[in-house]
Amino acid sequence: MPAFFLSMNLPILKYYLPSSLSLKLRFYIKDLTLTHVRLETATRDGLECLFYANTLAEDPSLLHLICSILSWLQNYLKKTPQVIDFPLAPFSSTFMKQVLEELQKLPIGQTLSYQALAEKLGNPQAARAVGTALHNNPFPLLIPCHRIVSKRRGLGGFAYPLALKQLLLDFEKKPIG
Repeated sequence: MPAFFLSMNLPILKYYLPSSLSLKLRFYIKDLTLTHVRLETATRDGLECLFYANTLAEDPSLLHLICSILSWLQNYLKKTPQVIDFPLAPFSSTFMKQVLEELQKLPIGQTLSYQALAEKLGNPQAARAVGTALHNNPFPLLIPCHRIVSKRRGLGGFAYPLALKQLLLDFEKKPIG
């Protein structure tokens, strides 16, 4: 047995992707499954990606997972639709799974109200429950809860500062170039 232990407190890898979007992303991986993502505003342009895992950084399966995540991010920056093709931890409830799966269909640059998302799910009375599911989304950016806004054209809520939600929406609406 190795004479060291793995800690989820220190990143095993830091990676920078140039972009006009200033964002720090923390990816948490357990047993080769992405368990959650945390967002922060960054102090410089670009995506600063920090990966935390309970697996050795040299593990080829972990490196493959990280490369898949980085590829997804590169496509996002190009505003190219993409499917998440790496393992995500299971959602906490069937309703949350339904909400987040429906949300993945919403294209980059478009928004939808909480009410409209509830209606798409066949439950027009569930706008508040939709908001709760989005607030607890473990995969912000990957599953774009920031694209859901208030029916009255306000930003609505967000699990992070509203300025971060606005930053993401502005980035997605800007033409590439």
